[in-house]
Amino acid sequence: MMKTTDQIALNDWYVVAALSNLAAGQTHQTRLLGQNISLKAGADGRPTCVEIDAGQPARVVEHVVVRYDFVWVCLGQPSRDIVDIPEIGAPGRRFIQRGRIGVATSAQRVIENFFDLSHFSFVHTGTLGGMDVTEVPPYSVNVRENGELWATECRFFQPKASAAIAGGVEIAYNYRVPRPLMAIIYKTSPSHSTENDIIGLFVQPRDETDCVVHSFGLMWDAVSSDAALLHFFHEVFAQDRSVLIHQLPKKLPLMPRREIPTHSDALSIAYRRWLDKSGLQFGVDRETAKAA
Repeated sequence: MMKTTDQIALNDWYVVAALSNLAAGQTHQTRLLGQNISLKAGADGRPTCVEIDAGQPARVVEHVVVRYDFVWVCLGQPSRDIVDIPEIGAPGRRFIQRGRIGVATSAQRVIENFFDLSHFSFVHTGTLGGMDVTEVPPYSVNVRENGELWATECRFFQPKASAAIAGGVEIAYNYRVPRPLMAIIYKTSPSHSTENDIIGLFVQPRDETDCVVHSFGLMWDAVSSDAALLHFFHEVFAQDRSVLIHQLPKKLPLMPRREIPTHSDALSIAYRRWLDKSGLQFGVDRETAKAA
């Protein structure tokens, strides 16, 4: 696949690596929006990025930024700044980078799965949900003045909500979708009654139906080891991944008639409408919308 011509996609920022994984002088080759790129950390630790095409001179990517210990790249002209996550760096929470995981589907499918409450009981049985409690209580969805999509007042009973808790508890969720390929969860912290744990996904679209998930956690957990926190995340995401790689179509359809929603899919419906209004072409199926 060739580099996309979708300007909406090209003019946004994407995480392509964790800075801590780039040793000085080391190169990391990957893809972004159908384009081969190569990252390299200099002696000062600052990364550079070039576009690579067979038989052509490498082209320097102008927009490369380090923020939150991740390397962000924009292949076009940035239409806005990198999203603000003020909780990163604030005292108290533990910041955990949770690695990168390849998934053979569109980045939009990953984001939609991330905020799908209805799959907890069926995919994450025994941890985020259970077969004895499958109903999703009503919640609120809105687009805020800054253009971000939010779902608030979400609740779900979970047998094991995190690595820090053994018994079941009802967890409150707020979902923030600040960019088409980014989602952040603010959820009840079992270790801090007045604060939230925060989990975020930055999804790197290698191609329209192939992506890399970069993830972080901001946890109040002072008990669990880093290994235990990572094990819990990877156990949960492995279950998601097995569903995602078999889900068809791989590009996300924007018409609800292609995939019939229920009341629990309010955020999914809003996300697809939000994507439709954004004009984004990369990774979405608009042909169904035209034919409907």
